Amino acid sequence: MSRFRKLAWAASAIVIAHLIWLAVWPNARWGFLASQQFQFLAGVLAGIACWRASERSQQYPRMFWQFSAVTFGFWSIASLIDSSYDLLGNGLIDPPLWVALVIFLSTAPMFIAALMGGGKSEERVHWDVILDVAQLLILIVAVHIMLVAIPSMTQSVERGAVHRLILLAAWRGALALALTMRAAFSKSLAIRRLLAPVAAAMSLFAVASSVGNFADRFQIWNEVRWFDLAWTIPFALVAVAASLWRERGRVGVQSELTADSAPVFIIYLPALAIPVILLSLYSTIVFEQVVVGLTAMFVSVAFFTMRVLVAQRRQDQMLQQLANSERRYRRLFEDNMAAVYRSTPDGQITDCNQAFCDMFGYTKEEIANGSAARLYAGGKVEREATLRDLRTHGQQRSVQVAYRRKDGSLIHTLGHRAMVVDRDGMEMIEGTLIDMTQRRSLELQLQQSQKMESLGTMAGGVAHDFNNLLTVIGGYSAMQMANLDANDPNHEYATEIKAASDRAAGLTRQLLAFSRQQVMEERPVILNSLIRDFEKFLRRLVGEDVQLRTSFDLELGTVRTDPGQMEQVLMNLTSNARDAMPLGGTIRIETANVVLNERSLERNPIVVPGGYARLSVSDDGIGMEEATIAHIFEPFFTTKAVGKGTGLGLATTYGIVKQSRGYIEVQSSPGAGSRFDVYLPLIGRDGAGKSGDTRTAVARGTETILLVEDDVQLRSMSVTLLQSCGYNVLTADDPREIEKLCERHGERIDLLLTDVVMPHLSGSEVAKRVAAKVPAIKILFMSGYPTHSKLDRTALEASGSFLQKPFAPAVLAAKVREVLDQELTGQA
Repeated sequence: MSRFRKLAWAASAIVIAHLIWLAVWPNARWGFLASQQFQFLAGVLAGIACWRASERSQQYPRMFWQFSAVTFGFWSIASLIDSSYDLLGNGLIDPPLWVALVIFLSTAPMFIAALMGGGKSEERVHWDVILDVAQLLILIVAVHIMLVAIPSMTQSVERGAVHRLILLAAWRGALALALTMRAAFSKSLAIRRLLAPVAAAMSLFAVASSVGNFADRFQIWNEVRWFDLAWTIPFALVAVAASLWRERGRVGVQSELTADSAPVFIIYLPALAIPVILLSLYSTIVFEQVVVGLTAMFVSVAFFTMRVLVAQRRQDQMLQQLANSERRYRRLFEDNMAAVYRSTPDGQITDCNQAFCDMFGYTKEEIANGSAARLYAGGKVEREATLRDLRTHGQQRSVQVAYRRKDGSLIHTLGHRAMVVDRDGMEMIEGTLIDMTQRRSLELQLQQSQKMESLGTMAGGVAHDFNNLLTVIGGYSAMQMANLDANDPNHEYATEIKAASDRAAGLTRQLLAFSRQQVMEERPVILNSLIRDFEKFLRRLVGEDVQLRTSFDLELGTVRTDPGQMEQVLMNLTSNARDAMPLGGTIRIETANVVLNERSLERNPIVVPGGYARLSVSDDGIGMEEATIAHIFEPFFTTKAVGKGTGLGLATTYGIVKQSRGYIEVQSSPGAGSRFDVYLPLIGRDGAGKSGDTRTAVARGTETILLVEDDVQLRSMSVTLLQSCGYNVLTADDPREIEKLCERHGERIDLLLTDVVMPHLSGSEVAKRVAAKVPAIKILFMSGYPTHSKLDRTALEASGSFLQKPFAPAVLAAKVREVLDQELTGQA
């Protein structure tokens, strides 16, 4: 049991004990004094309970319980002194006048607390409380002196006692009325919960104690002094209420009473009783009563004036604080990076910050004069659905909504909105919005990039298997061509097979270029020849409704670049030109030799001077604005509809051109088409020599080669080719067999020719195991993958040899001979 509930049980025990005492010893000699002790104990217990309640309270409840504790403390002290005089004088000696005055004044603190406001104040000295307490004390003392003290000296004792009882009853009634009115009309539920039980107890006390006092004075009772309970029971009820009090949340008293002039007039209204009393006593009034009354009136007026000034000062301070708070929150409202708004259910936006205006592209006047429905992508229908949902659920948190800007573009937002009721009882919608358009665009770009990466991974896997097949087809057809006379009909068939294999290899390179997995393999290239070879593919790419025209500079010089990557550049620029002409048109591809100085190019302020080959791709499509041109080479930037473009084409083109030490320029305007110029540095004007006879002498040798290849057909073709060149070939279809072969043949093995990607063991792991058995062995890797990402770079750098599939037989023979002839630079 908590100590607070113990106080409640103690209060109940005092009441029960008092009842038992009155029932068992109704006419006992000490019955009256015993009742006074029970009343004293109840008062002390009520004071302790009130003080304990103040310790677990804040703001107004804390002050109320403290003042109430003072009330019961004063009453208990005065009651103890009064009972002492009764005990010592056997009821024949009256206590001093000041004891009656203390009893009379004891309820003043609770009366003040009932009318005072609460809340926090920065003032260390609460002058309003001091003035109110002083005013009430002056009033009580003045009335007591005028109606009790002075008459007791000039009139009969009986009449003075009656006046005292009347004043005491009126004063306690005023306290009960103040508590009841405050509890009944307070706007705060917490205040009503605080004051209601105390008001009930003190109302019972006011009525019962008045009846008891008059009954005791005029000896009106029947055997048992039950009216003695008029003090014990109300005080015990207050003790129980204070013991059970628990503060719940904030008590809104500051806004209810503080800085309000109404309590000032309520507290000072009783001061009007002084002139009323003086007028009522005009026939029997004495000089001393006039002096006391007028003095009290003058002091009351002075205190009233000071109290009004204090209240006015407090009100000015609160208004200033309110203005400062309004400015502070208005600044937070306006400077907020999130869009904040407030609107009515019918669509009138009553307030918004600048971020809201910037987000939608309207001025505040335009927003105030327009409907909120125009901002919704779905218009009025969507807003009405939102309004119904808010009225059902009250709020929407972290909701993603698409709105429409003034220029018609969509913006994607993440926001919170709620239906609230303002002070006037009107429904309002309050919300905040964060622009998520860029983030959503990045998320879509990331998804698109991941999709492209997946396609690239798939393309790499397809290329590996496809290149193995092409190596077999091309290898056997090349060997067949080498073994047949040029006039043999079968030689022509083999030639066609070889040509088809080469075209398939070209398609593989295009697939890899599209997926951006082709490795830069720079070599001298004449752009004219590259465009002619790629033109058939480009014509299929643009379709029948677009004309493709080419114009070549016959004296075009040679550049150093990767042909496959330049094909990707051509494909990207041509496909963009096609998309810019949805109704058809003409695409022109031109080449020319140009000389550039440091400031020849508008969008490339620093240019290495010299000769360049210019590749131009132009169209007569819709063109672009300058704002669009400024971003076209940025990754993921696209002007195409969702699903129609990745935003990677021109970014990839820019990267390839830069990697080839070149530059790219764009010229365009709305309705006038676009022109892209690619500048690549010249390395000379000697074109690549024409292909020689396919029966070029093949490099030969007699060394022993360990071939590790999991593809049966490719392994068989490679064995046939190498054996035809005079080499002794050892084969392993399973990489796990290599250690046995190395132990069996030992130092006889001169070269390891291994695929990179195989089941069970990778090519780099095979190389490490073979090198451990045969330290002097040389290594040649081969792979159908477009990059070396699958290859251990340490092993590659140690051997320095790699052969990309598909390869011609002569290329394989030449590469094998090259590796065997080079000096051993390291171990794999």
